[in-house]
Amino acid sequence: MHRILFLLLFPAMVYGQTAQETVERKLKSTTSQFKELNETDVVVATPYTRSYAGIAGSPFWSSDVWCNAEVKYKGLIYQITELKYDCANDLMVIPKYTNDGVQLLNLIPSIYPEITINKKVKSNQNGKIASETTIYKEHFIYYPATKDENNDGVSSGYYHYVIEKTFSLLCKYTSSVVERNGQKIFDEEVKYYLQKDGKLLKIHRAEIFLNAFPLWKDKINAFIEDNKINTLVSLDSGNIEKLIEFINTLSPQ
Repeated sequence: MHRILFLLLFPAMVYGQTAQETVERKLKSTTSQFKELNETDVVVATPYTRSYAGIAGSPFWSSDVWCNAEVKYKGLIYQITELKYDCANDLMVIPKYTNDGVQLLNLIPSIYPEITINKKVKSNQNGKIASETTIYKEHFIYYPATKDENNDGVSSGYYHYVIEKTFSLLCKYTSSVVERNGQKIFDEEVKYYLQKDGKLLKIHRAEIFLNAFPLWKDKINAFIEDNKINTLVSLDSGNIEKLIEFINTLSPQ
């Protein structure tokens, strides 16, 4: 059963602190208060204070358009009518409408670690104006990486499921500001990760799959050879997806 969440703002920003530091500090101080509230009527969020004036492009995943979304909290699914994902700061952003205007908030990831963004895509029919709209459910999780995982290139944050099976493929979006030809722009990057036994492994080259699945090493090597996958360079997204799909055929479903 879906519930509609109303917004309750907990002011939490402190000058000089990062958004994540603020989230962690405020989470500790508001946990007891939050438990006393009617949890079905509350979104726990902090002010979103980012400004991107003068920077070309967008920090948001997919588009600047607000999408409706579903968030999971304690096994229940709640609907949020408007949400955007800020890749530059790894924040899920929602608006709060008041008589004074719109205030932007970001969800506390440790409270809402699972989010499905309903992305609308319009399609063309025989070259005509886009008429049909398809909704894709894009599943994101907040993954709290351990210290050892940080050392292996896995950081805490939101990850997007590309393939969601026994062995899943996830990606992490980042967007940093760089200057080119005198213009500040957003420079986007996508990194891919294998999810096995609930843990994430950063994918560089093909050997990550050989090391992760030693019992299937010969079959994976044969697949790599048959598909002419270069094991000496970083894998592109197409070959990564091919390998994940193949490995899932080797696993009992």
